[in-house]
Amino acid sequence: MRWLILILIVGLAGCNTPTPQFYGVTPISVTVEGSTYKVFRAEDRAQAIRITPDMRQNFRAEERITYAIEIATGCEVVGALKGDVVLADARVDCGAGARPWPVDLHIEFYCDVEDYGSGQVYCTEY
Repeated sequence: MRWLILILIVGLAGCNTPTPQFYGVTPISVTVEGSTYKVFRAEDRAQAIRITPDMRQNFRAEERITYAIEIATGCEVVGALKGDVVLADARVDCGAGARPWPVDLHIEFYCDVEDYGSGQVYCTEY
């Protein structure tokens, strides 16, 4: 019984911990449509971890994670995300004018897709 409790504690402790590539990186918290993510950036890689429970797990999850990464890093997500609806990795292109990382920043945005055919997304800051 003691081992079971220890295993559960250790397992739950790692739920919002980044992968080894991002150890030591200070995250930025971003909320998109009610889902809060911790976003980590190291060079041209970024990782987002959802830290809030979400009943609509798969509903536009990829778009929400992509926007969270782009808002937090100020960089463009290049290519497809790797991972799932809770933890996703992305390659980012920050260009020549990339802001230094980490920044002391907490941003909340609400994003909505206006035209599903063209994929136009509009975000407003809270």
